[in-house]
Amino acid sequence: FYAAKSYTPAGVVGSSELYSRLIESTQVKKIPLPPFMKKLDEMLNSVELGTIGVIAAGSGAAKTTVANELIYYWLFNSPYKIGVVSLELTCGQYAQAMLSRHIENKIANIKDQTDKLKFLETEHVKTKAEELFKTPDGQDRFVVIDERDGSIEVLQQKIEEMVISCDVKVIILDPISDLLDGLPLDEQANLMKWQKSIIKNYNVTFINIAHIRKGSNNKESASTGAFVPEEAVIGASQQVKSASWVVMLQRDKYSEDDVVRNTTHIVLTKNRSNGVTGKAGSMYYCNQTHRLYDLEEWSGGRVQF
Repeated sequence: FYAAKSYTPAGVVGSSELYSRLIESTQVKKIPLPPFMKKLDEMLNSVELGTIGVIAAGSGAAKTTVANELIYYWLFNSPYKIGVVSLELTCGQYAQAMLSRHIENKIANIKDQTDKLKFLETEHVKTKAEELFKTPDGQDRFVVIDERDGSIEVLQQKIEEMVISCDVKVIILDPISDLLDGLPLDEQANLMKWQKSIIKNYNVTFINIAHIRKGSNNKESASTGAFVPEEAVIGASQQVKSASWVVMLQRDKYSEDDVVRNTTHIVLTKNRSNGVTGKAGSMYYCNQTHRLYDLEEWSGGRVQF
């Protein structure tokens, strides 16, 4: 009775409680980025729960490869469970991409279907698949939503069910642009508003993989390696406004030089946590092993852009 606190309405926090909330927030584990994004990880100080991240690039600039590499790393290094909303790959295609990464051998390069089946049924590959898709106690290592025919409302419901029922804390939408395509701007804004409400209610993190608009000429085109600002992200401006951080990727996919053609540059254009922005390193893709590497480490410092 004598220690009763002053009344504050629901949803309102008195300033006397803010310091304890700050102390609580420092105990929440962050989500580390993989080694091929080590400079970006330093600039962001890793990824926090309760945030929205945007990774944007032009068509064919390795967005999905980057997303899958992030997911693969987090499956074994994130303190939280991962949920994937795959809008470009079927579950079978997604499984092939992730298993290729795990065995460091691109399964898609096996052209003959009979040979592919024989390869997948080898004891080594089956063991590696078990290791990738299941935890040591036999549980799902991650969750995939393969909803393509339903409305956005249905997909939102599936995501919320995934968060509540499967204890998912990190949700990757690849690409969010497919969800927004053809929607009026107000409905696109509502989707971002919904994401922010899910973050507030469940303390989760969204990673949105986004497309960018084509440049008006070759010099301004992302497909030839030109830097494209965050204003080029396709869809309502709320995507960028709602984000805690935004990463733009650039790659010259037409270069005759193999290293240049398979190198993607990272630029951090928004960073709400500490304000640090700018060039955030480069990553090299090895087609055979289906892996991304920090360019400087991969080349021993011999290749720099």
